[in-house]
Amino acid sequence: MMMKTRATKLKFAIASGLLFAASSVFAQSYPNKPIRLVVGFPPGGGSDTTARVTSAAMEKMLGQPIIVENKPGAGSLIGAQYVAKADADGYTIMFGNVTAFHPIYYKDGIDASKAFDPIANLQVGGLVFAAKLNAPFNNLREMVAWAKANPGKLTFGSLAPAADMYMGVFKTRAGIDFLSVPYKGDAPLIAALLGGEVDTGLSNTLSVVPQAKAGKMKALWVSRSSRSSVAPDLPTLAELGIPGVNWEFYLGLWAPKGTPRAAIQRLNAAAVAAVKEPAIIEQYSKFGADPAGSTPEEALTTFNNDMKFWIEAARLANFQPQ
Repeated sequence: MMMKTRATKLKFAIASGLLFAASSVFAQSYPNKPIRLVVGFPPGGGSDTTARVTSAAMEKMLGQPIIVENKPGAGSLIGAQYVAKADADGYTIMFGNVTAFHPIYYKDGIDASKAFDPIANLQVGGLVFAAKLNAPFNNLREMVAWAKANPGKLTFGSLAPAADMYMGVFKTRAGIDFLSVPYKGDAPLIAALLGGEVDTGLSNTLSVVPQAKAGKMKALWVSRSSRSSVAPDLPTLAELGIPGVNWEFYLGLWAPKGTPRAAIQRLNAAAVAAVKEPAIIEQYSKFGADPAGSTPEEALTTFNNDMKFWIEAARLANFQPQ
């Protein structure tokens, strides 16, 4: 019996040694061929541009080309499905916001925590909550007071359904209600705010901030958990007394589940170094975003925290997966 135990331990030690040796060889040789970076949106957009400028900086550190492949469709779900089925060898990775294709949104969606290994968050952006210029309030406190004194009169320009879901959590925490008015995009929503057709709305930073600085509308807060470098004077909701109501867009890199740790670490190091470059920071700011280099573990924590919020938001809105 003792002989068998010793033999088993010896076999385990040999197997562990071989596994460690193989891992060391992989770590030394990775990458030794081009890497494919899948983007779930068409060429030319913000996600595509961010992926290309970041991957170009990473190439210099990795010593191999990173080939960007656009696989658009279903809110980036098509690209995610492609990467989830790819070989977990470190040579096919994905760029994007992994909350976008979660099963709370799509019946055939993907839970990133189960299908992918995180590499790094690259950038973080958010939205600005704005009010029309002649709104009878100038900040959150005044808006809440006005809404409570005038029930059913506050209107909100919505880019549904996500905006309605976000505001559903907000109105529950703030104790107010509003009438949602749907718009098909940022441009018509901004036009409606400028024309006074709607009281409030959420839109991207680069659309709201210039109009607010020109005195054409009021910018009240940012939807992020921290202030934006593009609009550093705007407070967060947490600063205004309503914590945990954040709508942030973390764009990052993810690999198929089971990708070797050595590959994850090498890609992470290149990504974190890339987002510290002044040229990359400047490029990100053009889209109203800030660099967010992170560890793989921090990227997973960010995802889990996001999903807790959006699961609550979907429940409050009674949102049904498409």
